[in-house]
Amino acid sequence: MIRRAQKGRVLAWGVPILAEAAALGRSIAFAWAIGPDELGRAMMLALTVRLVEMASDLGADRLMLQARDGNSAVLQAELQGAFVLRGLLGALVLLALAPVLAVLFADGPAASSYALLALVPLLRGLAHLDFRRAERGFRYGPMAVVEGGATLAMAAAILPAAAMLGDHRAMAWVLIAHAAALVGLSHAVSLRRYRLRVSIPSLSRVWRFGAPLMLNALLMFVTFYADRLIVASAYDWATLALYGVVLQ
Repeated sequence: MIRRAQKGRVLAWGVPILAEAAALGRSIAFAWAIGPDELGRAMMLALTVRLVEMASDLGADRLMLQARDGNSAVLQAELQGAFVLRGLLGALVLLALAPVLAVLFADGPAASSYALLALVPLLRGLAHLDFRRAERGFRYGPMAVVEGGATLAMAAAILPAAAMLGDHRAMAWVLIAHAAALVGLSHAVSLRRYRLRVSIPSLSRVWRFGAPLMLNALLMFVTFYADRLIVASAYDWATLALYGVVLQ
């Protein structure tokens, strides 16, 4: 039991560290493959996805871990329904923001590149939450497979995407590859059949639980990421790339 707890602790810490290291490695690989100017534009695409994800994070997966009925199939179906709705909303927001961002940041990504990012939340919304449910029993192996595997898939997609497209548009496809791998692996490790359930009471419950978390996520974005938007508007794209890599 002690060895299992120690192994779980290693995975719980190790996978997020792997993800952050991979994000830094992604920037370095893109800088080598497409150059600093294009890296700055690519970072703008990644930053846009991060904003939408943080602004819509109601913590449905954390509700599963904390709720007394978190192990029930009914609650899981309701939370998966909430995830799908979150993905749809995030996709619509990105589609609406695409032309605005293309105008606001001159010489940056085109509206079509921002619009392509809508696939990221749309795909992520289809994730099976069984790998999160496993954490209720301090079993972190499924989480390591899903999140670690998705990180490795993202890393594997970087150079092929950069070679095929040769500019910042490769970032959109790398982010899509990450989301697709995460969803596919979440279904591969699941034990329960994938079910969706949507109701006003369940969505209200998710909102009551997650609204403070969403506000906190927005404040964290302002604290840790909003300065990059200022750099993007005030300086050139190469400066944004250097600034972003240093912060990473």
